[in-house]
Amino acid sequence: MSHEDSCDLTQAFFARFLEKRYLRSVDADLGKFRTFLPTSSTRFLANEWDRLFYDEIANTVRAPDAVESEIRRLLAVLSD
Repeated sequence: MSHEDSCDLTQAFFARFLEKRYLRSVDADLGKFRTFLPTSSTRFLANEWDRLFYDEIANTVRAPDAVESEIRRLLAVLSD
């Protein structure tokens, strides 16, 4: 996965985050924001992994190793 792809996914995460108004669900009594944000990004990446793993058009499964390596790169970019 290229740097541009990682940037696109990051932008897509924050666009969805703002579009769905997830900040309204933040509650200090439920936990800290610094926990909420990584959890949200991890769930977003899991959904993207599902989307990449299952080819919706042909309904065929892609090679798991290729998808797993893409997800590992994304997680590394997000953790930096």
